[in-house]
Amino acid sequence: MILLTSHQTIGFKHGPMLIKSRGIVLHHIKHTDSSLVVHIYTEFNGRQAFFIISLRGKKSRFPVGLLQPLFIVEMEVYYKANREMQHLKEIRPYLVFQSVPFDVKKSTIALFLGEILYKTLKEQEPNPGLFEFLVHTIQLLDLSPQVTGSFHLLFLLHLSRYLGFFPDNNYSENKPYFDLMNGHFVPFQPPHPHYLDRGKSRDMNHLLCSPLNGMNTIRFQPAQREALLEQILEYYQLHMDGLGEIKSWQVLREVFH
Repeated sequence: MILLTSHQTIGFKHGPMLIKSRGIVLHHIKHTDSSLVVHIYTEFNGRQAFFIISLRGKKSRFPVGLLQPLFIVEMEVYYKANREMQHLKEIRPYLVFQSVPFDVKKSTIALFLGEILYKTLKEQEPNPGLFEFLVHTIQLLDLSPQVTGSFHLLFLLHLSRYLGFFPDNNYSENKPYFDLMNGHFVPFQPPHPHYLDRGKSRDMNHLLCSPLNGMNTIRFQPAQREALLEQILEYYQLHMDGLGEIKSWQVLREVFH
């Protein structure tokens, strides 16, 4: 069996092949008392599902603690093209979190972002730019001395660039309304209900002008943040079919309100 790294081409038709790759845990669901189905966004081939057994016992090769949302792992995978669920040989931490599991705000954000990524990342193909963006963002969340309620707002807007519907920031005094359906600012209130009023549009412009690491310079009141998050999620709903309800949103609101 040949060991490939995630930087090598995987256009093989026969297999399985043993591949070493980084991955970002998105979600897991219990299958039986001793098994899980885990969805991981991999560096080598985008989103993949893995069937993991033998979870019990101190000597388990697949500790459940590593399978939480946004954990960055290093894996060895028995990969076979067109197989619905892949099989793991090994999994271990790639980065060890310093604060996310121990900080209620950060862990709640991780839960929320994990659900967003689980519901938006569907492609089973490599996307190096997106993968590195996610690794950088997760590290920023973990290493920032403090995190504000603006972090997930900025994340959602920056993520939309990779998903193909990043807003056009053409805001001006002459274009003070953000049209959620068309993704840009317009001179007048659109003839549909999916738009932001002047105040929220101004706040949206502020977010669009801010880098991800500028979260601590944004000063929104809790009610402002909550309204903006609701509108950005509506923007996602309008531009992504089948997104569904984001269940962790309510937990996020309670923690940051």
